[in-house]
Amino acid sequence: MLNRFRNDISKLSISELIQKCINNEEKAQFELYNRYKATFMQLTRRYVSAIDQVDDVYQEAFIKIFKSIHLLQNNDAFIPWAKKIFIRTALNIQKSNKAYLYEEVIDQCIEEPAEDFYHPSISMDEVAKAISDLSYSQRTVFNMYVIDEMSHDEISTLLEISESYSRVLLTRARRQLRNNLLECGEIVLKPTQTS
Repeated sequence: MLNRFRNDISKLSISELIQKCINNEEKAQFELYNRYKATFMQLTRRYVSAIDQVDDVYQEAFIKIFKSIHLLQNNDAFIPWAKKIFIRTALNIQKSNKAYLYEEVIDQCIEEPAEDFYHPSISMDEVAKAISDLSYSQRTVFNMYVIDEMSHDEISTLLEISESYSRVLLTRARRQLRNNLLECGEIVLKPTQTS
């Protein structure tokens, strides 16, 4: 009987599931919590330095989601809305654990373009490893801008830094990522075009 109910609730659309969550139906909340677990756990891992904090961030973010899900105006926008909650939650935990320190000096930042590169045979695992080797500040801005497609304006607001510093960190991240991959012999620099 319980299995049949589980199958019934797992067949609900996201809109139906969110409506049941708004009505505080525990089984719907459990379903929503588990339905996107792989997606949101992967997202959380990108922003949390300590692996043992990933579960804490996941649970805390879902508590926030359930408290404010009634404010979601478009149920089809659940994933981007929830992603922002997860990112903010992870960043807040990093701040409270003092892992959120930016080592670069803002006053001396000059934005320089990173060289383009391509990767003929690099695997996603190799790219993920190279990204994880970036400094925390560079990795955070790179993930927010490149992977989670946030603007420098959004990044600067969430990280409480200037937009220009966000751009500098992104440029440095790209350059360091390129260097990390070059060391592995995995990428080739694109030839510079002259006009």
